[in-house]
Amino acid sequence: MKGNMTLAKPRWLLVVTFVTGVFMQACSSDDDMTLLQSSLSGLIQAVEEKEPRTVRRYLSRDFLAQRNQGRTDVERIMLVYFRQNQNISIYTLEEDIQIKEDRAELSLIAVVTGASNFLPERGGKYLVDMLWQKEEGDWLLRRLNWERQELLAE
Repeated sequence: MKGNMTLAKPRWLLVVTFVTGVFMQACSSDDDMTLLQSSLSGLIQAVEEKEPRTVRRYLSRDFLAQRNQGRTDVERIMLVYFRQNQNISIYTLEEDIQIKEDRAELSLIAVVTGASNFLPERGGKYLVDMLWQKEEGDWLLRRLNWERQELLAE
């Protein structure tokens, strides 16, 4: 009997360890999802509030946008849009997030509007693909690509 008890303990310990590991991984991915969504919201808010320094905090040192535009290029583009539009609004739809360890792929549809006053004068719908990298506990945007879409379905 004593021999069976010794074998039962390691099996029980193995089961507890496995269940705890699965639970911790699920919690970790939930935490990562929350942190990633918070980073995305912070980035969008910084653009809407026209704060290039804050936007820069969300960009990885290795950041590249389409056509291999780096951080400096994107900052110049932002400043042009900020000057053209007193108000900028970004609405996101249909987010798809896939987290794999310290990387996350995020795809979404974004509707971006710009205005000199209160009513939007310009706008566009974009299919946006992002690659986020977890660096020192923070999710930073590493790659950004977008494609303009038709506003209305035909």
